[in-house]
Amino acid sequence: MASREKKQVFQLSKEAVVLKPENEPEAEIDIPAGTFDSCELLVKFVDTTEISEEEALDDDDKRKSGDILMTSILDVSTSDGQQPNNDIEMKIPVTAKEQSEGVVVLTTSNPDPNLEEWTWDDLPAEIDKDGKAVFKIDHFSIYSGASKPLFESDPKAVQDEIRNSFLKMRKIEFIVGMKTPELDETKTDLVIACGTKRSIKMFKTTFDKRYTWFKLDSNTTLPMVPEGQIFQIVLHGNLKEGSDDNNMKLVFKGSGQESSRALEIISTSTDPHEMTGEIEIFQETKCPRPDTKVVVSIGCSCWQRMEERIIKSTEFDIKTKPMCKIPFNVTLRKRVPEVESGELTSEEVARPPPDVTWEKLNEAVRDLSHSEAKQLGYQLGLKPSHMKKIEDDTTREVEFSLNVIKRWRLFMAKNDMVSQLQGALEAIGRSDMIQVIKKKQSISN
Repeated sequence: MASREKKQVFQLSKEAVVLKPENEPEAEIDIPAGTFDSCELLVKFVDTTEISEEEALDDDDKRKSGDILMTSILDVSTSDGQQPNNDIEMKIPVTAKEQSEGVVVLTTSNPDPNLEEWTWDDLPAEIDKDGKAVFKIDHFSIYSGASKPLFESDPKAVQDEIRNSFLKMRKIEFIVGMKTPELDETKTDLVIACGTKRSIKMFKTTFDKRYTWFKLDSNTTLPMVPEGQIFQIVLHGNLKEGSDDNNMKLVFKGSGQESSRALEIISTSTDPHEMTGEIEIFQETKCPRPDTKVVVSIGCSCWQRMEERIIKSTEFDIKTKPMCKIPFNVTLRKRVPEVESGELTSEEVARPPPDVTWEKLNEAVRDLSHSEAKQLGYQLGLKPSHMKKIEDDTTREVEFSLNVIKRWRLFMAKNDMVSQLQGALEAIGRSDMIQVIKKKQSISN
């Protein structure tokens, strides 16, 4: 299987050479003598079999990418932008099982992820006795072998498939999980996640039956997005996020990994019977600013001329567009009034009052160092997998300690949360934080 990450560098001279990249050892790049004076050739292969394996889980896909794309995608360029002086023969292994109907190689000279449409050319190719697609190129770009009959019947579908594979585009879904509140509580836990169908299915199995799941309508077309896509999250309804965080985001991490965000939500209704709201999700787009034209003077004091030059912009604007909305609701459960017994049990004393918010708790633990916050997580019973998840999902260092607390409450916390937290702080040598937390509680009362 070809590497999706490694780009191999070859030092070239005027001499003829046949290159066999380590990341696709069956491939051959036959460079004639005199093709270059001297340069660095950069070669990368993008595996196209992974996406077809994922799509096998999606019954809505009538035609899988494994039927369309017959080779890995070759991305070849030079470090200084040189183009070859002679044609170069390429041989790429055919990964498709069915090879009898022929192959066509497609190429584009502008593989810019910010462009909705790419310009394509098709090259003649054949499959040799060794099962390799053989073709010649006269410039460097990206190349991929595809089913010739499918290309002739639907060129755009094949072009889109190559683009999606090269940009690591995946069809993803969003889900919202809401935990059934405890008796008399006006707050609860909510988790938002995005990922491929397979990763979301696995993610839901890590939660117990107290969570109710909400997702997009079954008739909604799932979006295709690239790895690293950033989404903004906005919460609407008769509730708010406990820490008043207005910068909530998710990052799609790619195949086999879900991206999630755990929140504490609090009812803002004066007479709450249920929490009702919706999660609105926006897609961030990074758009390059226009290049700048400048006129410069060239020459010496006795002879000068003016020349227009283009200064390529290195700055970007972030734009957002709405993607979807996921409504949710949960009924608040009220305890049947009982005759007061006069004294509270030890468990009731240990339970924090309802108005101790994550914002106040964050203020108390924010001074913990990264190392102390990790130790605290382990003392609270979090597993290494939980801690790795926290590390991956934390975008700002100042949020790390609170994210440890949130993940603990989501998976491990029991009724006597304050006692557990106090014991863990004592274990890491931060007993001073206990009084800070108690102070925050007393202020809230």
